[in-house]
Amino acid sequence: MIPLFRIFYGALALCFTIAVCIIAYYAIFSLLHGVPSKSDVAVDYNAILTVLLTTVTVIFTVCAIVLAVLGIFGFRNLKRDAGRYAEAQALSEIAKAFGPTGRGTIRIEEEMQSKDGHHRQFVEKRIRAEVISLLPLIADRINVDASRLAIDEPTDEGDVE
Repeated sequence: MIPLFRIFYGALALCFTIAVCIIAYYAIFSLLHGVPSKSDVAVDYNAILTVLLTTVTVIFTVCAIVLAVLGIFGFRNLKRDAGRYAEAQALSEIAKAFGPTGRGTIRIEEEMQSKDGHHRQFVEKRIRAEVISLLPLIADRINVDASRLAIDEPTDEGDVE
C-alpha cells in the first residue's frame, strides 16, 4: 500500500508542473497572438526562447526534486524488498535442491554410499570430532545405573583374573 504522504507529494508536484505549463503556454500565446497596439507587434524570438527555456528548466527541476524524494524514500524500501526477495528465493532453491528428489540430496547420497566418497570421509571425521568434543559435556548425564555393574561382571579397570 502506498503511504498517504507519497500520494500527496506526487499530486502536489503534478499540480505545480501543470500550473507552470499553463503559465508558460499563456506567456507564449500572448507573445505570438498579442493584441497589436497602434504599431505593429514585432515578434521577439529572444523572449519566446527565454520563456521556453525557463519553462523547460522549471519542469526539469520539479522532476528532479520529485525523483530525489522518491529516491531517498524508495531506496530504503527497494533495499528491504530486495533482501526479502533474495531470502525467499534462496530458501526456495535450497528446499528444491535438498528436497527428497533434489540434486543436492541425490549427490550426497551417492557420495555417502561409496566407500571412497569425499563427503563420506569428511562427515565421518566431523562426527568423530563432535562426539569427542561433546563427551565431557554429557558424561554426567550417562545413566548412573549402567555404571553400577554386578560384582560377577568383569570390569575394565585393569583387574587381572
